[in-house]
Amino acid sequence: SLTSLFSGLHNLRATSDNLDEFLDAITGLERYFSERQTSRDLNAIEVGLFGELVLIASAANSNTFIRGWHSTPFSSYDFGFENLQLEVKT
Repeated sequence: SLTSLFSGLHNLRATSDNLDEFLDAITGLERYFSERQTSRDLNAIEVGLFGELVLIASAANSNTFIRGWHSTPFSSYDFGFENLQLEVKT
């Protein structure tokens, strides 16, 4: 389900010139995750996801970060760009 969520965000950003629409989607996700009562482990995953989304939203070229975003939450790094990798710590 997370893959579908990320795919939807990627498609939204890639097909829309309206950055506000993309930021609204991220804000909605943040609100959804922040209102949930979860275990400590799941909370850490959600915080990590939020950090990655904030990085994408605040990047000067968010499409580059969207393309470099990991395809699975079990990847070694959060982002990969040719010979460079990036791990976000939140």
